[in-house]
Amino acid sequence: MQGGVQILMSQLPNLESAWWASAVGAIMSIGYSAIAIVLGGAQAKNGLGSLSGRPAPPREKLFGSFNALGNFGFAYSCAIVLLEVQDTLREPPTASKTMKKTVPLALTTTFVLYTVVSVCGYAALGDNVPASIVLGFDSAPIWLTLLANFAVVVHLVPAYQVRVQASHNKPVDGLAAGFPFSSNAIGGLPHPARLAARM
Repeated sequence: MQGGVQILMSQLPNLESAWWASAVGAIMSIGYSAIAIVLGGAQAKNGLGSLSGRPAPPREKLFGSFNALGNFGFAYSCAIVLLEVQDTLREPPTASKTMKKTVPLALTTTFVLYTVVSVCGYAALGDNVPASIVLGFDSAPIWLTLLANFAVVVHLVPAYQVRVQASHNKPVDGLAAGFPFSSNAIGGLPHPARLAARM
């Protein structure tokens, strides 16, 4: 099902036309995070987490800290698409001026939100935090767990599209430059050629 949805969404001509998908992805991310924060905050009194972390030799703690920092860095892989996003901004004001305001705000918001999720999860579950944090709360209502996991799945659809939109444009631009199609075609290509180029 994910593949079929991605094939349909890959037919969007550019990132500017996929703004609504980005908005849906952001709402789903905030929703999932809010559920994790509420569940973690409600069970934080369990006292399973500690300020010193899990007992381990110093070397293992050091490498564990570096691994955690790497996970944070991986979460911020959005830098790859920032130039593509900047390219789609309308002017005035200049795109660089808009990006200088919005990028730090977006990254700070994301950092704070995900840090609160991780702190609440660790406070509630200690060392037993699973990869999908919501699955660690056994006492949570099943509908809430399903809702959070649904939000993750819905979030993945636009996240993937934003990531691959730039790579879709290369073959489409090459085909449009090599073969002059009618100007009323979407993205410079008729539907069959566009579908073939973006699959």
